[in-house]
Amino acid sequence: MGKMRYTQVGSIKTPAAKIAMGSMVLTVRDDVTGCTFMEKTKADSFKLMDDAYELGYNTYDASKYYAAGEAELSLGEWMKDRGVRDQMFIIGKGGGICTHLRPFSPESMMRDIFDSMDKLQVDYIDVYLTHKDNPDVPVEEIVDMFAYMQGKGYIHGYGGSNWRNVDRTKRALAYAKEKGYSPFLVAQPGFSLAEPVVNSWGEDEESLNQPDMKANLKFYQETGMTLFTWSSMSRGFWSGALDRETFPAYKDTLDIVCLKSFCHEVNFKRMDRVKEYGKRIGASVPNIALAWLLNQPLDIHPIIGANNRAEMESNLAALDIVMGQHDLDWLNLVTDERPW
Repeated sequence: MGKMRYTQVGSIKTPAAKIAMGSMVLTVRDDVTGCTFMEKTKADSFKLMDDAYELGYNTYDASKYYAAGEAELSLGEWMKDRGVRDQMFIIGKGGGICTHLRPFSPESMMRDIFDSMDKLQVDYIDVYLTHKDNPDVPVEEIVDMFAYMQGKGYIHGYGGSNWRNVDRTKRALAYAKEKGYSPFLVAQPGFSLAEPVVNSWGEDEESLNQPDMKANLKFYQETGMTLFTWSSMSRGFWSGALDRETFPAYKDTLDIVCLKSFCHEVNFKRMDRVKEYGKRIGASVPNIALAWLLNQPLDIHPIIGANNRAEMESNLAALDIVMGQHDLDWLNLVTDERPW
């Protein structure tokens, strides 16, 4: 079994695990009978977090919207009960559900930062992100607000999730430098070996393995900006159970986003290559898909949605797989020339 690795994110004191945990499955309910969007009870959630902690997963991607708000509550109760807050790296997101406030504006973001701190039972959040970008809100307003909240100690770093317009990210970095603020530190795009042929969450999402996202990918490579990437395993496409032959049997039970975004022939071609590559080096489909991300010329932390200890243990093996650019390109259908 591999061993977790960590990197420093900016000047944030707590190092972040190279593979981050998603939090959508975490709940505080003792009974989830009949609940269509929750499968784990509070006890299940605590067991998952205990196992993750033992295996070195100290980084969680959270949001005030996940599990109808219960993900933050569950994570907060667990951290308090186990006494591990100082050892955890927590990413928060918010700003989008508004009645009279502008979505993803300074006022909506400040409201949600305080709300998340309350639910998480913490006095700071390591990194806080706008859950999406609102191009109608000036970048300068957003950066000013984040700098203020960072100065007060409520957040230790900031950035944006799904900032599709890379020019706004560039402006955020430049403006922070002009004002002498800490930099716009983290971006959270979608990224996986599978191409989302149909957008997963709408036209305004940022998914780096789409053909029109080359400028964004180049920008992150050149700047070295830290990325925590969502849908890293393509919503279960890279589970190892799915391929062109088994697809008909799984079609009716697949995650709806996996089905609409990733279950297309171009990705089954990638799957063929992943299986061939895996047989050659003795690695599983999930490990190859995750290693493809980890070997990108990026400061990247893939977010995974592991449901049990066995999956978390298996994912650690991806940290030991080394790929060159030719391997990355062949797996991603950029070249047909095999790397061996």
